[in-house]
Amino acid sequence: MRMQTSVPAQKVTVATAAAAIVQLSVGISEVYLNKPVPTAISGPITTLVVFIAGYITQPAKRDQIKIQSDSHDGMQ
Repeated sequence: MRMQTSVPAQKVTVATAAAAIVQLSVGISEVYLNKPVPTAISGPITTLVVFIAGYITQPAKRDQIKIQSDSHDGMQ
């Protein structure tokens, strides 16, 4: 089985953007508050936000799986 396109799945794109937003937020807060956020805090927060973003994001229509015929199954 393969995805219909080589474009990253919508869930992957949203989760990746969520990770970037969390890390930028942490960096900005460290600069403006002049207080570092421990990685023991920022790591789990990033993980949870990425999980939630990926979980609640609906698949796009392009994210459908292309079913291959039985003759191609052994060729993977």
